[in-house]
Amino acid sequence: MLHTINGVLVQLKAAPLAHLHALFEIEEAALLTLPELDHYEHRGAARYWGVLARRGGRVPAPQTWPAGDGPRIFAYIRQARPVATAIIAAIHAAGCRGIVYDPGWTAGMEAPPAITIVTTPVDIGQMVEDADIGIMHGTSTAGAFLMGGKPVLSVASHLEQYLFGVRIAQLGAGLVVRADGAPAAIGDALRELLTNGAFAHEARAFAARYAAFGHDAVIDTLCRRARQLAE
Repeated sequence: MLHTINGVLVQLKAAPLAHLHALFEIEEAALLTLPELDHYEHRGAARYWGVLARRGGRVPAPQTWPAGDGPRIFAYIRQARPVATAIIAAIHAAGCRGIVYDPGWTAGMEAPPAITIVTTPVDIGQMVEDADIGIMHGTSTAGAFLMGGKPVLSVASHLEQYLFGVRIAQLGAGLVVRADGAPAAIGDALRELLTNGAFAHEARAFAARYAAFGHDAVIDTLCRRARQLAE
């Protein structure tokens, strides 16, 4: 790990670290999250800078949603095929229309009706605006949906993802299931999100509460603070 870090520092023309613990010998820590989403809810006094969840900038071409009247679900999948299959099946079984980003999808694999599979990155800003619910496992895309006032179903593959999903569930703006759990749990959670309007209400309340903490505002604040520390 130290070798990898020092390789990056060389490219940045910065001094290498003598020991790994030197990485934490800093002037100030910046928590790039918000209190409700902090993995460690009992952290105590801390400054939260906001979530880095970009929704703008250079983006791919817009996606066209499948025809129909069903709820629109966006899924960001980078998981093993059985998990990905369970997510796609849950969207179909719930009678929803879906856009699913799955880079592991290959030619010859057939998608269910009303579900579009894409293998290249999509415009997350469009997905946040258009979709009713987001299904994902990571923190950045989930953060973008929550900042956009949309509920999230977190399908967690490891502990860090699961802890984040638990915080979303505690917030009341979504649910979390384990990727190694029963496939039916994904469908059950999706149906609960679709039928219980409290999740969307809490997601909108969260977005309104932190409307001033958008991606660009977080970057601007971090840069200004870095310049202050450097002076």
